Amino acid sequence: LEFTETAAVKQGKGRLNVAYRLQKSGNRWEGDWTGPDGDLGSASMEEITADQPQQAVALPVQKDLFGEATSQKSGKAWPFVLRITALKEATGELTGQITWKTLGAQVKIQGTLKGATLEFAELPGGKKARAGLNGSYIVTVSQGRAEGAWKNAGGTDNGTVAFSWK
Repeated sequence: LEFTETAAVKQGKGRLNVAYRLQKSGNRWEGDWTGPDGDLGSASMEEITADQPQQAVALPVQKDLFGEATSQKSGKAWPFVLRITALKEATGELTGQITWKTLGAQVKIQGTLKGATLEFAELPGGKKARAGLNGSYIVTVSQGRAEGAWKNAGGTDNGTVAFSWK
């Protein structure tokens, strides 16, 4: 599926002329986007059928969530602490920060929680130190745990990610 945003239905902060390329796998579409200024990133969407009820999942706010990201390429694992600082219940939009313990880095994150699917990305800036993940993440949230996948912004590495809380 390839498409480009060409006109605003409702004026907002979004950019026009962003092109998307997605491939279907089951009920998910995954791929990437490219902006008119050369900016790029990952994109995904999930097909929801009318008979498939949306399930609300509780995600702790202002609590430390402990986890680890593992590279599929090198097998290296990086422990982290994730903290959701704000979560808008009505829209699922969230902000927070991720602290990479062994890399000496702390960066802001932004994402959405829709049903049991949490998607977020690291934002530019912050204390980078030796961190090189600059990732986007998609996880399935269950009671006290989240598991899924990550990939870095350049597409040169990806792997698994999991975190939990009490």
